[in-house]
Amino acid sequence: MQHRSRCSRARSTESWFKTSAPSVVTRPALSGVLLAGGASRRFGADKRVALFDGKPLFHHPLRALAAVCDEVVVVIAPDHSALSLPAEARGVRVIRDPIAYEGPLVGLRTGLADVAGSRALVAAADMARLRPPILALLRDRLGEGGHAAVALADAGRLRPLPVALDVPLARAEVARLIERGERRLRALVEALGAATILEAEWARVDPTGEWRIDIDAPDDLSRG
Repeated sequence: MQHRSRCSRARSTESWFKTSAPSVVTRPALSGVLLAGGASRRFGADKRVALFDGKPLFHHPLRALAAVCDEVVVVIAPDHSALSLPAEARGVRVIRDPIAYEGPLVGLRTGLADVAGSRALVAAADMARLRPPILALLRDRLGEGGHAAVALADAGRLRPLPVALDVPLARAEVARLIERGERRLRALVEALGAATILEAEWARVDPTGEWRIDIDAPDDLSRG
């Protein structure tokens, strides 16, 4: 990614940066991508800003990503209202997908094109109970080397989110899948041959599996 294109893009996006920037700018080692560009059809309103535990829903996974990552990119649809970020957010910026509602794989393409890190953690805006320890588990497994992706297994089945990705490899595979008409994140995880973290391991940091909770309908908010 060219330095010039990164700077011009950063000026054109809705951003929130650290108030005390370091004197030497270093390339982030780990980026976060929060997919927040869905249409919320089943919810009937913009679920990203629905209150969950007294805070906008998307703040919960955003805080988890920000706690683990050096930067976080939030991808929203081109016609979405601007998002109000948490006051304590650091290194977070909001970008708009140029194409609305084309599926999560297209949103991920937009996010991966913008990140500076060579590795990324990806989550969805409705993952209400996602916690930093689960993300750290994914990060550490990816950091062991030899993996293009790392995902969590639930009842013997691989979940596409959250996921840790080798950014260059994921960018290339996402482009190939979209070119073939694919829009599912699961297709990417499978194509990259993701390493699997089984329940016996992830349950050590999330015993009740709260990372699996997402909000699809208004009634789901009662899980708070």
